[in-house]
Amino acid sequence: LLYVGIGFAIFAALLLMNFISTSISYKKREIGILRALGARGSDVFGIFFNESTIIATINFALATIATFITCGILNNVIITKLGLDLVLLSVGVRQIVLILGVSMLAAFISSFLPVFKIARKKPIDAINNRLRKNLN
Repeated sequence: LLYVGIGFAIFAALLLMNFISTSISYKKREIGILRALGARGSDVFGIFFNESTIIATINFALATIATFITCGILNNVIITKLGLDLVLLSVGVRQIVLILGVSMLAAFISSFLPVFKIARKKPIDAINNRLRKNLN
């Protein structure tokens, strides 16, 4: 189950990265204007990190609810169908903290990479939607 969970976490991070990248591509002009008005790269990062944090918080709540329901159903099936008097899966504080940690880590990684690219652009390049060329 650990490897399945890691696979789902990576998949969720990629989906969130795609969502944030799409959001950034639609807001390049606004980001350029913010940068021209004096916003730092960390300010731009904060905007999109807050967006991904909200998504991760919703994900955490839904994952926690689904974990409790799934563990309850599986334990009930083991007790009633198999006649075994044992609890195979339990959910405690450690599992909830782990779900929260994975959600926030995926949100940070997913938002850092796309925002890092746009935050490094010059404001005029972001406004005109030009690619930054390195002149060496």
